[in-house]
Amino acid sequence: DNPKVVSHALALLWSMVTSHEVNKAAALDRGAAELLAQVMAKWEDDSTILSVACGAIASLTSSEPAHRKVLYDAKLTTRICNAMLAHESVESVQLYSCMAVWSVSANNQHRGERVVAEGGIKRCCSCMQLHLRSAEVQMAACGLLCSLATGSIHHKDVVIAEGGLQRILAAMTSHKNNPDVLCRAISVLRSLACDSNDNQKTVLAAGALEKVMTVAASHKKRSTVQQQVAGAIGNFIYKNMDTKNKAISSGVVDLFKSTMAMHSGDAAVQGLACWALTNLATGHTEAQKLLVRAGFAETVFAAKANHIHDGLVGTASSALMVQLEAAEQLLDEESDEEEQEEGAFQAEDRKRPTLQRVSVFTPSQT
Repeated sequence: DNPKVVSHALALLWSMVTSHEVNKAAALDRGAAELLAQVMAKWEDDSTILSVACGAIASLTSSEPAHRKVLYDAKLTTRICNAMLAHESVESVQLYSCMAVWSVSANNQHRGERVVAEGGIKRCCSCMQLHLRSAEVQMAACGLLCSLATGSIHHKDVVIAEGGLQRILAAMTSHKNNPDVLCRAISVLRSLACDSNDNQKTVLAAGALEKVMTVAASHKKRSTVQQQVAGAIGNFIYKNMDTKNKAISSGVVDLFKSTMAMHSGDAAVQGLACWALTNLATGHTEAQKLLVRAGFAETVFAAKANHIHDGLVGTASSALMVQLEAAEQLLDEESDEEEQEEGAFQAEDRKRPTLQRVSVFTPSQT
């Protein structure tokens, strides 16, 4: 019944299981999940205890799916969402709650659906608005939103309906110099624009392409940022001719040319850039020609040679080379036609009589 003792005990549990798989398994085997649920129910008005409890929950999860199931079965996501609602103004509760829900529900569609049904996305968007200045909250919230949105069009719809798109763009503006926040935020935009034409249009109408292009220019040396940028742009322009043209006019070709040169040793950058450029070139003859003229054949060949064992680079670079080879053939044919036309013009010109040059009077002011 002593809140200080409870808080210290939870902090000790948190410390013992952090980055220690054996201790995580031992704690869960001894009923840690059920005990955490009881503590959160009893101390639902104590923000300090709830913060530490959520931190412990986040640390208890591991790569072992069975551990996440134990935490989920204890109905901890329900307790966490309730804590977020009851303590909206407490930054630590919001931060560790987002981390805990993200950890428990990750990579599991059923658990994600329960979190969404319990208002998890709404709580997440609310905490982003209330704690805009906290980079840690923005990172954790974006991580949770991306996890919930990926693979579910319904969840993407909920994120947009709850104002998540505006919260993400606001986070990018408020933390424009923080690459970690930007990576997480762009990953959500990337997910929202995937698998749904309507959501893709909504994301683009909000100015996501322009925002991402600005981030790319401001963080050229950050490979992690450039990975997310390439992935997002690839989704933005997928089967969208208007956005392809806007991206081209905004300098996307030069962007990817410099990015691939600067991060030639990063397989993820190379693979995602090739994939995005494949989307740009598909069904767009002028884009194909533009890439050939910019020298991307050599760039793509180098990427494939440097990362010969990387599956993404291999697949994406091969797909892009198909587009570039088709463009090269078109350019060769156009060149041949121009040469033929020039030859015919010169032959016709030789048949014309030579005219005597006549002096022409030109008026002038006096």
